[in-house]
Amino acid sequence: ATASGDVGTADACYTWGGTLREGSSGEAVRQLQIRVAGYPGTGNQIAIDGAFGPATRAAVTRFQSAYGLAADGI
Repeated sequence: ATASGDVGTADACYTWGGTLREGSSGEAVRQLQIRVAGYPGTGNQIAIDGAFGPATRAAVTRFQSAYGLAADGI
């Protein structure tokens, strides 16, 4: 996946608080998008916009699957 929009940089000290899922929004989602946007996969684009939509869910699912996690997109 490639990033589009205002990419920014991942905050190495970012503190995660809560479960992110489709419909979530805000800085936590933006930090997640930055981290999964560059993960190899289908070549789709993911917007770094802080809105957890279908493209973010697909990127998270690919990431989870690659690391042997439950690939539920959450």
